[in-house]
Amino acid sequence: MPDEDTYPASSTDPAIQRLEDLILRSLPALARPGEDPPEYARSAVEVTLGEAQGFFRAIDAGLFELERDGQCRPVRLRAGYYCYPLLYRPLNAVNEVILWREWLTHAAAVASLHGDFHYPRYDIALDVDAFDVLVYSPLNQPLLAVEAKKTSKELDRMLAEISTLQRQTWELRCNAPRLSNAAKKYRGLLALRPEFFLAVAPGISRAYAVHYPDDRAVQRAELIPIEGIAAATDP
Repeated sequence: MPDEDTYPASSTDPAIQRLEDLILRSLPALARPGEDPPEYARSAVEVTLGEAQGFFRAIDAGLFELERDGQCRPVRLRAGYYCYPLLYRPLNAVNEVILWREWLTHAAAVASLHGDFHYPRYDIALDVDAFDVLVYSPLNQPLLAVEAKKTSKELDRMLAEISTLQRQTWELRCNAPRLSNAAKKYRGLLALRPEFFLAVAPGISRAYAVHYPDDRAVQRAELIPIEGIAAATDP
């Protein structure tokens, strides 16, 4: 049975209402010169209570600062883009914005890494190589790569493709052909060699230890399922 917070929540839930209010407050600041504020196009799939709560956990912990237009500015994290938009225009020619649904889970993952697993802000980097989050060890080495997906289906599809790729031998070439999303994650594992990989989606968290051949000339990574990632304070 799914966790309770994976079900669509009613608009009376405080976190859902808070998200709705934030979106509506952001629209005037997203108006382009000479135009009215954009319309907000709702997704056919309602935001879940867990998604909204996870996002605001990151905001309330001070990991991100909200701008007037809904942009989220990282606060004292190791690295990352300047801001992350909560809303964006899918079509430039249409005065309409939609919610960047995946960002809710992305931000929640940062809050969990810091709040639940006690990784310091300065060891948490955003958007490194192909990964949404990369946690560094005290020795300044890649420790944990994190990828967030907006649905369990997207997450399962990515993991299934990575499972196929890990049975192949790769070469890290600059002129490699265009890669799928999952292939970019796999290549990122080969390039950065983190010890762990965490794949998250609303209501789902799947953790893996990553094994690499001792011979670094052999480009291969194997994901080994584990119960969960270790906290920063664990030996």
